[in-house]
Amino acid sequence: MRGYRFLEHTADVGLEASGETLDEAFANAAAGLFALIAEGPVTPTEEVRVKVTATDLEELLVHWLNELLYLYDTEGLLFSRFRVHIFLGEKTGPPSFKLEAQVFGEKADPAKHTRMREVKAATYHGLQLQQRALGGTGRYLLRVVFDV
Repeated sequence: MRGYRFLEHTADVGLEASGETLDEAFANAAAGLFALIAEGPVTPTEEVRVKVTATDLEELLVHWLNELLYLYDTEGLLFSRFRVHIFLGEKTGPPSFKLEAQVFGEKADPAKHTRMREVKAATYHGLQLQQRALGGTGRYLLRVVFDV
């Protein structure tokens, strides 16, 4: 089962992603992003390391998705597998969050991948991050709107 689904939105595209952990929810949001961009099998032959920081989790989600869009726009890379680790920063001073990830994919190939739509950016419009308790465990639910 996919860990994401698309939401109706007036002019843009909404995405809802979930996961048993925050790491998994962020990975599923990334998988949903690339399902919006292209269709077709993406072979995880190339590995890229991604690091982003933010002052809160919502900002971290937007930075994460926009960094992946940057890699697609500048390097032509599509990704299909994501190993995400989120860290809470220093306990003193303002809160900080850090995401470190290994992402796996390949260069977009028109013979293999059908471009679905141009995604310009992840936005703060309608951005939500929730943790829901289900049977004694936490499940994270993320909602983000992409400017297309």
